[in-house]
Amino acid sequence: QTNQTCSPAVATPIKPILSIGEIQRITGKSRSTVYRWVSLHLLPPPINTGPNSIGWPEEVISEWRENLINGKEV
Repeated sequence: QTNQTCSPAVATPIKPILSIGEIQRITGKSRSTVYRWVSLHLLPPPINTGPNSIGWPEEVISEWRENLINGKEV
């Protein structure tokens, strides 16, 4: 008999990724406006989440919204 100890796995919280539809709902803007804002650097760019998909990390959008609300440069 071997005495093996296993350390408990530390769960890394999964950070939500927001879809274009969720960004549209949050901003109240159309898909084309969202992408125009990205190209004008008014909205953070999305990240690649797969070969044919993108999304925005929820924490990035939350920070962007807070800065917008507080009048800070976005």
